[in-house]
Amino acid sequence: MARSDGRVEAGQNLKTAFSAHAWNRAQDAADIVLGARGGVQGGPQQAGPLPYTWCLAKNDSGSDVPRWGVLAITGMEIEPTSEAGGATAEFERLPVLTGGTPSEGDASWCVAVEPIAVGKIGRVAVAGVVQAKVDIKSEDDELVAAGDSVDELITSPDGQAVIIWKEEGVGSQKWALIRFGSGSRVMLGKTTSSWAKTGTNEVQLWPGGVLANPEKRQTARNVFANVGSNKWVIIAKESRGDWYLIAAEC
Repeated sequence: MARSDGRVEAGQNLKTAFSAHAWNRAQDAADIVLGARGGVQGGPQQAGPLPYTWCLAKNDSGSDVPRWGVLAITGMEIEPTSEAGGATAEFERLPVLTGGTPSEGDASWCVAVEPIAVGKIGRVAVAGVVQAKVDIKSEDDELVAAGDSVDELITSPDGQAVIIWKEEGVGSQKWALIRFGSGSRVMLGKTTSSWAKTGTNEVQLWPGGVLANPEKRQTARNVFANVGSNKWVIIAKESRGDWYLIAAEC
C-alpha cells in the first residue's frame, strides 16, 4: 500500500509504492528544478545564483502576466491548519502565493520572473534585486510601487523598492533594475496649510531644496506641535509605512 507522503519503505514493491498524487508531486518538483512547468513559458535559463529570492504564485488576476510584470500578493493558495498533515503538509512542502491585479497603494507585491498565464502557477521575485518593467512618472523618482496593471510598476516618491538603474526619459514600459525594500525614508518639504498637533497634512515635496517636478505631495501625521503654513519640514517613513513629521521650521 502506498504511503500517504509518497515515500518508499525498504523492501516495498515498487508497483504499489507510489500513489498518483505522490508521483505527480514528484514530477511538479522536478519541473520546478528544471524550469519546465506545464502551462508556463519560462524565460531563458540563468546560470549561477540569482540576485533575487523567488517563490511560486498562482495568477488569480484574470489577466496573463508578462515576464517582469507585477502581481499583488493576496494570500496563500493552500493555508496551513491547526492539524498536521493535509493542508499543513502541503504548505510545509511547497508554499504557493496567490496573486491578484495590483492597485495603487498596495504595499505587498511581487515581480513575475517568467510569464504566468491566468490560473497558472509560476515563479515570482519577492526579495533581492530584479529586473522590472516600469512606468516612469518623473525622472527624479527613486522608488517604485504597484500601479493599476499587471504589466508594470510605477515610479513614486513613496514606493516599496529602490531603483538601482532605469532607462532615461519618462513613459510606460521602461526597463529598470530594482531592489526590494525602501529602507528608512526622509523627505524635505513645505506645509500646504497650518498643521495642528495630532493632525495630518499634505506636505509639498522639495527634494534637494527644489520643488518636485511635477509637483508631488505626501500626507504625514504631526505628533509634536502646531506648525504654520508654508513652513519647511522634514518627514520620515516608519517601518509600518506611515509618514510622520520629525522636524519643522520655527
